[in-house]
Amino acid sequence: MNQQVRLTHPPVSPAKEKVYAGPLVVVTDCGTCSAAEDFVAAIQENKRGIVVGEKTAGSTGQPLFYKIPDVGIVRISAVRCLKMDGSPIQIIPDVKVSPSIAGLQSGRDEILEKALETAHQMVAISNHMRGAGKP
Repeated sequence: MNQQVRLTHPPVSPAKEKVYAGPLVVVTDCGTCSAAEDFVAAIQENKRGIVVGEKTAGSTGQPLFYKIPDVGIVRISAVRCLKMDGSPIQIIPDVKVSPSIAGLQSGRDEILEKALETAHQMVAISNHMRGAGKP
């Protein structure tokens, strides 16, 4: 059975009290899936933050897991979910970063490092813009 689900939710409106409006960086990798992809899609589509990392799994609907003897486990989505524009949910990050073998061997998390660097840049830009608007 081939099912498709179109996400037709309107953009989320933030609460009027104590809303965080500062810089936002969301980290993804190939294991980001399901509700996490829905969250990241909303952040990216509403231009609320920057997505850093690898493209996501592209799997949001009813995951099924099957064991393959002597090989491992395969994950299959039973329902195909679409973003509001009709495209499949698989997030392509705004800033693409993948771990390297050298980074893994040295215990570094290059995706997190890039996310932190991006966040620091966003804060600096935000502070500059706020300062530029002062008389």
